[in-house]
Amino acid sequence: MDGFYATAVILGLFLLRLGVPLLITAAVCYGLRRLDTRWQAEAEAERRNRQEVAVVNIGAGRH
Repeated sequence: MDGFYATAVILGLFLLRLGVPLLITAAVCYGLRRLDTRWQAEAEAERRNRQEVAVVNIGAGRH
């Protein structure tokens, strides 16, 4: 039983050493994707806003 316990502990620690950095990396990737999506939405809204202002300015200049 000692051999099984030692093997299980070594395997568990190996998985912990491998798994924790992978989980952290996955969490950072998830956060960065959400941030990128938000920034893209903000940029698209800003672009639309500038287009609307340009159209209004062009329309106001014709009168």
